[in-house]
Amino acid sequence: MRVFIFSIFVLMIAVLWPHNVVAQDVLELTNHVSLEGKVLNPSESPRKLWKIQMAEGIIVELPHRTTVDRQVMQSQVLEQYYAKVPFLPESVETHLKLAEVCMAQRLENLGELHYQRVLEIAPENKTARSALGHRQVNDEWISRDDEMLQQGYVKTKSGTWVTPQKLLIDERQVQIGKELQESGQAVKNLIARLKANPSQESENALFALTDPGAVPALADALKNEQNPVFRGIYVRSLAKIGTGPACYEIAQCAMREKDETVGRACVDAMRNSSGISKFFLPYLTNKDNTIVNRAARIIGQLNEWAVIPDLINALITQHEIVVRQTDPNLAQYTGSANNSFSGQQALKQKTETVFVSNPEVLGALRRLSGMDFGYEVPDWWDWWAGQNQIADFDARRGSRD
Repeated sequence: MRVFIFSIFVLMIAVLWPHNVVAQDVLELTNHVSLEGKVLNPSESPRKLWKIQMAEGIIVELPHRTTVDRQVMQSQVLEQYYAKVPFLPESVETHLKLAEVCMAQRLENLGELHYQRVLEIAPENKTARSALGHRQVNDEWISRDDEMLQQGYVKTKSGTWVTPQKLLIDERQVQIGKELQESGQAVKNLIARLKANPSQESENALFALTDPGAVPALADALKNEQNPVFRGIYVRSLAKIGTGPACYEIAQCAMREKDETVGRACVDAMRNSSGISKFFLPYLTNKDNTIVNRAARIIGQLNEWAVIPDLINALITQHEIVVRQTDPNLAQYTGSANNSFSGQQALKQKTETVFVSNPEVLGALRRLSGMDFGYEVPDWWDWWAGQNQIADFDARRGSRD
């Protein structure tokens, strides 16, 4: 009778257990990663490499000794399992041993089924309870799933537990990813249409975009486009969308753009966006003096009063430059046939700190302030402090009215 019951149990396992597992082999790699699939050269001797076909049909070849630690032929393990289990005695000890063996062979689902069978026979068995993640709370055993549910968590499709809020956020992120992918494909289609047949109609189709999800694809096209005419169209399309990320991409284009027409299009697109100068402020502290001046030139055209202190700080900037000096202690190698050294002194490199006046920064200050103190930084700060005092006085006077 016990053998009959146990045979039914094994039959139930065979039904519940995924059929594709029986056909799978496992290669455990030396970096603790496992590959599952079908080993195509199981009998190769001497073994030089492993060929394993993954579920997706991809065939992977791995060197034998350097990457593969050991092979687990799951099909053979399961064949032995189903051949022997029906003849084993039905007892707690048997199921515990079988569960232990299954876990060692990485057959976790089978091992859990055996631990569950132990609890059907002996509900208080601590070994099985612990193996299944149960905890004893107030003299009662509770499974991890029940405990997490009581605490308000929900289980994801991958088997992890998260808060309902986190689940909603993750699902929304997945949805956003799909929407971005769809928007990106739509942008690519419109750009392909524009390039195949440049016309006002195809340009207007890009200008009609209002979905913020189109920004990444437009930004990618803007970075990789060789034709300045098309770059100008992408800039205007981003300007129509007008979100923060869209403005940021226009600002980045303005900093790297070499074509004057496209550069002007970038500035024109940014003029009506409040606070746009913030995207350029980090460049004012760049170690490259050329970049400092380029950013200042753009800032000066955006007419934002609040950036004046940043421009004053960038009026004269400190830079490290490399200078070459002759070293009297070193002779220069001439590379002659006899590998000799000439009597000339060799050059060595040295860095020096220099202070550089930035003309484009000064131009931006003149344009925004209507004042001109040259490169006299203290005078600029005195003037700016006076402007703040006037503003403060006007504010206080207004409060008494």
